[in-house]
Amino acid sequence: MEKLSGNILSSLEDLNLHKRILLIEPPFYTLFGYERWHYPVTLTLIGTYLKEKGHEVMIYDADIPTSECSSLTREGVRKNYHLYERSLGDKDNLAWSKAREKIQDFHPDIVGITSITPKIDSANIVARIAKELFGDKVKVM
Repeated sequence: MEKLSGNILSSLEDLNLHKRILLIEPPFYTLFGYERWHYPVTLTLIGTYLKEKGHEVMIYDADIPTSECSSLTREGVRKNYHLYERSLGDKDNLAWSKAREKIQDFHPDIVGITSITPKIDSANIVARIAKELFGDKVKVM
């Protein structure tokens, strides 16, 4: 991860151009009703660094708990996980519509998506949305 982040950041520095960069925490926990207890601090750190380098940065946390979310035990998470899997195939899911709207409204040059292994399918959908909207005009990392 450190090497990958270093490569991404150094390639941005090499550009020496003002870029619009959208950093995204993809939806995951909210898709199966779990109230997440953390904030995507890494995106804040990267975003701060990029702003200091002169880039315009927006952070979109697509996994903010909704009113339907609650604290779940591990058993509750396991029982609700099918809701996440079902949302992956539902193009009309509100999470994907919101992501599409945020990406389209910000009109980024670069989209950076954070993910852990269980979220990879969600991250891939968000990346696909960015590419559908802007094609090769946007770099997705």
